[in-house]
Amino acid sequence: MDTIKTATAVAHCKAGKGLIRLNGSPIELVEPEILKFKVYEPILRVGSDKFANVDIRIRVKGGGHTSQIYAIRQALAKSIVAYYQKYVDEASKNELKQIFLQYDRTLLVADPRRCEPKKFGGAGARARCYPAWQEFSKCYALADKPDECIQQRDDYLECLHHSKEILRTKTIQDEYLKQKEKRAKEAAASKKKADAASSSNVPRLNVVEDKAKASASA
Repeated sequence: MDTIKTATAVAHCKAGKGLIRLNGSPIELVEPEILKFKVYEPILRVGSDKFANVDIRIRVKGGGHTSQIYAIRQALAKSIVAYYQKYVDEASKNELKQIFLQYDRTLLVADPRRCEPKKFGGAGARARCYPAWQEFSKCYALADKPDECIQQRDDYLECLHHSKEILRTKTIQDEYLKQKEKRAKEAAASKKKADAASSSNVPRLNVVEDKAKASASA
């Protein structure tokens, strides 16, 4: 028995006249037509003479057309290998096995991979628009040069636009403007303080010069 995704194929191999039937019909009638040679691959790789003395009956169900085709070819390859191991000899079995493995490993080895289901909150299984507004808000609040965060802000605003979180966008913009205004006020205050200090030093120098002149004249 072999499975590909949800398709299951069961092959029964016995001594016979080289007949291969799929769900009661000759294997030549397999559908879809475009994938027919995928079913023939095990026969073409080892030669039809290896199948001349056996009859193989295959039952397949479940899955889609492609999954069923791959399940059939795997069941066909594994059944002939098992038959040669049990009724012929180990050397012939190993020869067939090596031919299949060198051509396509999936002829004998099952593929357990599955498509991960989609989850809510995103476009796919893992795709998400993460609401990282707190990190960006912190960047605006702590950065010495908030303009350096413009690219991050634009990326995040685009993300918010797609996820329709307009309120969070407004919060970030307001906080950014507040921080910008605060820095402007601090810069103006420091400049005013520096101007006041420089203006207070000029009269003091004049007083010192006047005292020096007065003492000299005396």
